Amino acid sequence: MSERPRRQRKAPEHLSTLSSLEENLLNRVLLQSIREARTATTNPIQVESPTPPAPAPTPSPTAAPRPTHRARSPLLSQAQAFYESEDSLEEFVPPPAREKAVVSEELPEVSKSTIPAEPSDFTPIDFVSSLIHPKMEGPFVPTHVYDRPGHSSFTSTTPVAMLREERDVKRMRSQGLQLPEAPVFRPTAKEFENPLDYIASIRPHAKNFGICRIVPPPEWQPTFAIDQSTFRFNTRLQRTHQLFNRRPAPEVFLELLGMHLLHEGIALDKMPTIGGVEVDLQLLLEQVRLHGGLQEVIYQNKWDEVARAMRLLMVPAVGAKLQAVYYKYLLTFDALTDEQYKQLAAEVSRDREEYSDEPFGYPSGRSYTIPQFNKFADEFKEAWFRDMRGPVSSELIEQEYWKIIEEGARYVCVNYGSDIDSTVHGSGFPTAPADPYSRFGWNLSVLPGLPQSILRHMSGISGISMPWLYIGMLFSSFCWHVEDNFLYSINYMHFGASKTWYGVPGGAAPLMERAFRRIVPDEFAKRPLLLHDLVTNISPTRLLQQGVPVYRAVQQAGEFVITFPRAYHAGFSHGFNCGEAVNFASADWLPYGAAATAVYRRERRPVSLDQDQLLLRTAANEKDPKILQYVLAELRELCMREATLRSRLATGGITRTLSLDDLAALLPFDGAIRAGGAFEGLIAGSGAASSSAAPAAAPSKMTREPPMMSMRTPRSLPSIHKCKQCERICFISLVVALGIAINPRGHSPSLAPTPLRGIYCLECALETSEPTTELALVCRFSIPDLEAITAEVAAQVADLPPLEREEVSTAELPL
Repeated sequence: MSERPRRQRKAPEHLSTLSSLEENLLNRVLLQSIREARTATTNPIQVESPTPPAPAPTPSPTAAPRPTHRARSPLLSQAQAFYESEDSLEEFVPPPAREKAVVSEELPEVSKSTIPAEPSDFTPIDFVSSLIHPKMEGPFVPTHVYDRPGHSSFTSTTPVAMLREERDVKRMRSQGLQLPEAPVFRPTAKEFENPLDYIASIRPHAKNFGICRIVPPPEWQPTFAIDQSTFRFNTRLQRTHQLFNRRPAPEVFLELLGMHLLHEGIALDKMPTIGGVEVDLQLLLEQVRLHGGLQEVIYQNKWDEVARAMRLLMVPAVGAKLQAVYYKYLLTFDALTDEQYKQLAAEVSRDREEYSDEPFGYPSGRSYTIPQFNKFADEFKEAWFRDMRGPVSSELIEQEYWKIIEEGARYVCVNYGSDIDSTVHGSGFPTAPADPYSRFGWNLSVLPGLPQSILRHMSGISGISMPWLYIGMLFSSFCWHVEDNFLYSINYMHFGASKTWYGVPGGAAPLMERAFRRIVPDEFAKRPLLLHDLVTNISPTRLLQQGVPVYRAVQQAGEFVITFPRAYHAGFSHGFNCGEAVNFASADWLPYGAAATAVYRRERRPVSLDQDQLLLRTAANEKDPKILQYVLAELRELCMREATLRSRLATGGITRTLSLDDLAALLPFDGAIRAGGAFEGLIAGSGAASSSAAPAAAPSKMTREPPMMSMRTPRSLPSIHKCKQCERICFISLVVALGIAINPRGHSPSLAPTPLRGIYCLECALETSEPTTELALVCRFSIPDLEAITAEVAAQVADLPPLEREEVSTAELPL
């Protein structure tokens, strides 16, 4: 990836003579130390801080401007060249192999009857009353205190409430997260025959936990169908220490270092890596000091020891590579005087006030085959727990994960192969017709098309009705989120280390959203769709303190995890593993889909699945009366909504209507639009934004490579007849804004084609400032059409008892 352009700036006066400082430092540290070592001097050499340079004279108006980047010394240039050639250091002999620690996982045996008692009348406040301490109060308080590294700790953007509850967080972490377990179901071979029937049978109990585990019978033994030697996938980089607090101590340090290196002519757009792992530069500086300082590390050749202390992968020549990283990025930075450091910190503070923060996201990582990533992930996990004796339990990994996120004290970056499209790369489940598993319902490529699934009435959507693969490593995270359109999801782990899941029941979703807005208000101010982007993880402890019920499940290889409609969930991997996931929708999901449509409109969020189109297609094609019972309830709601909105439009002065043929004649494109056709032509020239467009990160002189703004990859949905305001798909009816006054009786042949200024859903049309004389209602279905469809469905379910429609709240809770 190309480096991001940096802003050209004049070096500050306190760094104007740093070239001589650098030469002085290199000569003194590297040359003088070697001479004195030869004289058997036992005491470390004390390097005095160089005297701050005298202020440079103020240049006259006619003086030539000082160059922004000065020439580098030959010695430091050699170090830089040495570092840049790290990938070709094959001639280096690796350090002696050390005995590998035993890395395994011990999990408690789960009885077949391990199903928690179902919560009585959903009262999340009562549920957590025995666990919570005084509730968090107060917003984030941004501070810009830059203490010198090694002298005192950094102060970052820290919520006041975080300080108040730190004692509670530490207490919970020291005792382990005391969370109730989600239910575990172990179907018999007979019960396992039909997945959606089985999920429907456990739904009344399991939905109260948000998530559940399903352990298949022993007979379930599908093979992994992907050729692991040829299959390659791309990864994203997840900086785990930033998943909660965006500016922990390592990021504050990097801001200072990046500003200093900018004046040195070195870009910090991409972090240096050794063995595929990003180097924690702050930790490197601290470890060199802890090992006696640079002179001692050079004398005693302690670079390998420093690498081990940093938990780096012990690749060939790791010490030499780490030394080169230090020379390139930290050598002159560590030589700054206190006064120079304060001035640098002040410049960084001014820069933050002048330029907005870089949006947080996930940069692109390397591509791997599965064996390559397996080796890398195993080495990373071994290095992380190198000092551990005995097995590494899932509880210990969980505590370590939340310690990284809560404290943010060290820089941790991992790779995650997420959203790998099975339609491009293939599914992990067998697909050959001769293989019986290719037709079995628990095959995730088959499940969305089963007779009980209403998604079969829509064309396939990648990532929703077509599965995606997920290949993770230690600490690979999927942050708190709810599925698109509040759908069900099912995740199967093909192989590998376990994965911890956390779930919040769908009924507690408003509590969850309010808790997020209370805990990270600044992030919501910058990203209103924060919970959609999968970039923030808040510990269950903090959520419990806000009255949110949270349940945990530890998924093993060969097991399924189900998430229920509108259930927030998050989790992380314990090591190398491979999973596959897909969404599905049984008929009981329909009220949740309608609620999702309302919430998405309020949030101005693009949809991935058109609820109205799915509903009408199901009504036209479905034959199962049990499914049609749910469809009938939603059709009645649809008829009332459309009739009410059209009446309000007429009252507001939008009385003109156009047929599809009239609209086709008015618009400047070839081909007529008929009632049975699509509306693709309507979007042309309207300026509506596509849902698949990802926002680009704003340039910044000290930022690393541009991040992906969201872990959630946009689904494949054509940009057809979307509302200009809320991006809702307008399948049944819409309002168009044309650049001419519209004849109330419709289209006149004498009118010339006119550009389309916008398309609005009926709700947004009532709020728009467009002149009503230029607005017209276009309907694919009239009210009598909708009533006739509803009556036909009602006739098919007349022999069944009436079904009461489930009400799903879409109201936001006040802060």
